Amino acid sequence: MKSSSVVFSVIVILLAAGCGGRDENADAGIPDIGFMGDAGGITPVVSCNDLGGMLGEMCDVPAGPFAMGCNGADDTQCEDSEKPYHPVELSGYLIDRFETTVSEYRACVAAKGCTSPHWGDLCNYGESGHDNHPVNCVDWSQAQAFCAWAGKRLPTEAEWEKAARGVSGWKYPWGNAPEPTCDYAVMFDELACGTRDTMAVGSKPKGASPYGVMDMSGNVWEWVGDWFDTGYYAASPPKDPVGPAKGTYRVLRGGSWGMSYENFLRASARWGKEPAADFGTIGFRCVK
Repeated sequence: MKSSSVVFSVIVILLAAGCGGRDENADAGIPDIGFMGDAGGITPVVSCNDLGGMLGEMCDVPAGPFAMGCNGADDTQCEDSEKPYHPVELSGYLIDRFETTVSEYRACVAAKGCTSPHWGDLCNYGESGHDNHPVNCVDWSQAQAFCAWAGKRLPTEAEWEKAARGVSGWKYPWGNAPEPTCDYAVMFDELACGTRDTMAVGSKPKGASPYGVMDMSGNVWEWVGDWFDTGYYAASPPKDPVGPAKGTYRVLRGGSWGMSYENFLRASARWGKEPAADFGTIGFRCVK
C-alpha cells in the first residue's frame, strides 16, 4: 500500500499537469483521480462504532489525502466557489454517523449546555414524533455549543467533504451516479419525498458515504466550522485547512429537504449564511 505522503504527491503532480498553462478554475484539464479508490489501494473501510454517552455513533475517517472541490471531469454543475479542484491532506478524525437529533439536543438543553432552538413552523424541537429527526432551526453558535458540550466540535469544511465523498472525487456520497432521487436522499422532490418534512436520521441507507456516514446529502443543511469565502480554495493550505480567519457568513454543506436546487446535493456544493440563521432546513453534526 502506498503511504499517504506518496499518494498526496501523486495527486499534486496529476492536478498540476492537468492544469498546466490554464486558468486554475477551469474545468478543462483537471483529471479524474478516481484511480485512488482502485489502483491507489486506499478504498475507505467503513468503521462506525457507538462510543457511548454523548459521543454516540461515530465513523472513522483515517488520515490521508483526498481531492476537494468540484471534479469537472464528472460534474457539469461546478460553481466558481468550488474551484479549483485540489488535493488536501487531513489528519484522522471521527465524525458523527448521523445528524444531531432532537433528543440529543434536548439532553444538552436540559443540562444547560445549550439554548433551545427556534420554535415555529418547520422546526422539529417540541414536535411529537420527531425525537429521531435532525434538530433544526439552530444557528451556528448553538451548533458549536452542542458539539462542545458533547466533547466534540464542528467539522471543518474539508473534514465534512472528505467524510461525504471519500478520496475519489465522487459527485455524490454514493458515487457519480445516479442523480439524486428519494431512494438516496431526503430531498425537495415532491417536497421532501412527499413528507413535507425532515425524516428520521439514517432513513436513506442507499445514500451512505464511503465511510458509512448518513444523510450527507439532503435532510438538513449542516453547519461546519469555517467562514465562507468564494475564493478560499485558491489559497487554502494543503494540510488540515480551517477556512478563512474571518468573514460574514459561515459555511453550510449537504443540501436539505426544503430547497429545489438539486445541485446543492452534490458533495462539493457550498453555501454561506449568516451565523444567526436558524431555518427549518438547517442542522449539524460533530467531529472529534
